[in-house]
Amino acid sequence: MVIHYICRGNAFRSIIAEAYTKSLKIPALEVISTGTSASEYREYNIPTYAQVCALLAAHGLSDFTKDHYADDTTQQSIDRSDAVVCLNQIVYKEATRSWRLPKDTYVWDIADVEESNHVPSGDAERQLFMEATFHAITTQVDDFVRTDSAVAKPTSQ
Repeated sequence: MVIHYICRGNAFRSIIAEAYTKSLKIPALEVISTGTSASEYREYNIPTYAQVCALLAAHGLSDFTKDHYADDTTQQSIDRSDAVVCLNQIVYKEATRSWRLPKDTYVWDIADVEESNHVPSGDAERQLFMEATFHAITTQVDDFVRTDSAVAKPTSQ
């Protein structure tokens, strides 16, 4: 089974979801992540990706973190996915305008830094926001893999 996490820049939320899901070491599960406008924001997201790598390292997830960021979503990446998770409604709307999503598409409610009601005013607030987002994502992943029967009980290959 392939789970595909999609956010906008593929530098923050989907990277966290991918790394955490991989860390669960679920048999027969492949995990990928992309962004709806990743190349457009590639340069802008350099510091964000570095912060995410540090955050994941602090949580012991370095071994599961992909070594790059800003992979663009494509129809091909969606077509090879059994389940697609759009990290929020904004991502879902962008994705549906450009690609055909599978029947098993899920929409979460995880805001990006600039999409939240309170944009962090400094490094300390940004770090707190990223930590809170990490916990929101890991909670969603835990619920998802526990309740989605295809993930919880992978088929034999």
